[in-house]
Amino acid sequence: MRRFLAVLALGCAAACSPPPPSGADGGDDGGGAVDGGHEQQAPYAFYGLTGAGDFLPLDLAIAEDGRVGVAYFVNVGKPMGANDIDYEIRYQEWKDGQLSEPETVHTVQRLLDVSLTFAPNGQPAIGYLGGDAVTPVGVSQYWLQSDAAVAWREPNGTWTEEIVAQHSADAAGSKPDGDIGFLVGLGTQLVSAGGKTFVAWRDCHFGQNTSDWSGSELEFASGGRNAWQPSVVVSGWDGKQGYGGHLDMVIADGEPAIVSDSVYGGADSAGQNLYFSRRKKDGTWAPIVAPTNKPIGDTQSGPSLAYDPVLGFAIAVVDRTEDALYFTRSQPKDDGKAGTWSELTPVYQSGSGGWYPSLSINPITHEPSIAYYVCSKAPGANEGSCVEEDDELRISERIAGIWRTQQVDPAGGWHPKLAHFANGKRVLAYRDPRSGAIKLAVEK
Repeated sequence: MRRFLAVLALGCAAACSPPPPSGADGGDDGGGAVDGGHEQQAPYAFYGLTGAGDFLPLDLAIAEDGRVGVAYFVNVGKPMGANDIDYEIRYQEWKDGQLSEPETVHTVQRLLDVSLTFAPNGQPAIGYLGGDAVTPVGVSQYWLQSDAAVAWREPNGTWTEEIVAQHSADAAGSKPDGDIGFLVGLGTQLVSAGGKTFVAWRDCHFGQNTSDWSGSELEFASGGRNAWQPSVVVSGWDGKQGYGGHLDMVIADGEPAIVSDSVYGGADSAGQNLYFSRRKKDGTWAPIVAPTNKPIGDTQSGPSLAYDPVLGFAIAVVDRTEDALYFTRSQPKDDGKAGTWSELTPVYQSGSGGWYPSLSINPITHEPSIAYYVCSKAPGANEGSCVEEDDELRISERIAGIWRTQQVDPAGGWHPKLAHFANGKRVLAYRDPRSGAIKLAVEK
């Protein structure tokens, strides 16, 4: 099992802390005790979307009519005479037990992440690193795609690419030095609500050196197709805090909220710590806050953010330096402000696991669920040495203050994406940790 990295291939061996006590606080701060009892096989129906493939990113979204969309990358090889591999972005849907045929959305050679939403017209839209290599000072020899891009599905089933931002200055900040460069589409994330679509991305300027990575900025655009209004969420050129790494974005009370980490060493190197901000009703962004005072040494695939009008904002994040999966929340009345987040609750902290967490909140019970990958019962395993007899895909759900665990797939699951239907049932998309095949698990 290995983690996909677009620029740097990282191997990480981590020591593990002992399991948490079962008497952890389960009060209104959003914590919960951890159930150390028997793990049950969850009742899911499984569907195979693809055959064997590379370990490349994917995303999942649910439409209002119950359609489940999955967007993913497929390695289609090097064209004759080319130096770079082509990756197709593909899209598939599931509804009522039936899978659609895959649709080819776009072809790229540089990739980090893919993000899927259903646009206000009910059609899927996909965010990614797109565009071309043309820059203000010529053509980039490496960044063959360098823009924040959205592909829109037309009613006739074709896909059209739109460039939301092409240069650092497209989302102009208060610091002129922060408005230089062209690599603006890293980690593009996409959500829709209230007739609008929102896009967030990491601006890494020229994408060439440590200063570009550490001086990265978190940028954003709202509006929708051909009607974007860009802005800077966090300006980072002077502070060199590597803002905007491993983004996740949700809608809360009609406005976007973003969690991210700091990435200093490259386009997708290890992320550290957490930052949260949300847009206010007047269209300005509240100052960023740190949801936890605890240092996070390696967020792996990054934090996962969810919102529920009863539970509030919630974050799941793994620290690979400890192999510990944590949960925190800020209640609706607190609005995610500084000092209002609960203490980090350990949800998993035994062996090597808690990896690639994906958080979703049940709209009926208002309780959180976290999907994650367990690599090995032994501490210190890395992404390339997971034990086939040990690894599995799990969901931990908080019920009446207790985190209870179910096994979803005994074969494991790389980079799961979790969501809830309106009736409270869950659905996950993930890759088989050995073949790379994409699976869909739908709760019965």
